[in-house]
Amino acid sequence: MRKHPTPNLRTDATGAGFSEQWLDKQEVLQLLHISPRTLQRWRDMGLMPFSFIGGKMFFRKSVIESILYQNEQVRVPKLKEGKRY
Repeated sequence: MRKHPTPNLRTDATGAGFSEQWLDKQEVLQLLHISPRTLQRWRDMGLMPFSFIGGKMFFRKSVIESILYQNEQVRVPKLKEGKRY
């Protein structure tokens, strides 16, 4: 019986390299310091698009970075009236 080779996710069908990096589920969990359940909830809510190939989940790094930038917040401390910092 002939085994099918595991797809090389570093190249596309033409053999050329992908223009962007893909991360597997474990890499995303480590990168964002989140639990598997949090990632599952974000996927269920449609916040984290993914591809599912051969029982393994992949996420585009550029999409993760975009989500982080879109949700970036800058906290400016409130100054109390008459108080100087």
